[in-house]
Amino acid sequence: MNITKSAFVLAVPDCHETAEFLIANLGFETVWQLPGMWHTVANGSCEIRMGSCPDAQDPDTLGDHRYFAYLTLSDLDSVLPGLRAAGALLREPADEPWGMREVPMKLPTGHRIMLATPLSNG
Repeated sequence: MNITKSAFVLAVPDCHETAEFLIANLGFETVWQLPGMWHTVANGSCEIRMGSCPDAQDPDTLGDHRYFAYLTLSDLDSVLPGLRAAGALLREPADEPWGMREVPMKLPTGHRIMLATPLSNG
């Protein structure tokens, strides 16, 4: 048995606003949407499904548990300028001893994603 795809599902105040952020800053594309209710975006084999839930618990109340994804990118540095301009970076990228260059980011909804690129083997 192999897992052939992964998808994340988020309850957000406005699914279309969150989708537009992911499209503009991380190169996602719309896969499917139901106006006012659902919006699904994808980039490669990563899919994020968002439902509009204006009364959902605010992720900022979840402490360290507001992370929902660890995404490995082919070129982390290429997305940094847009994320900086959007105020989405929680700190600058760091080269970690486990061989990844990582940076945490925050969606406008408060959900967090760790973005990473493997360090070259030099």
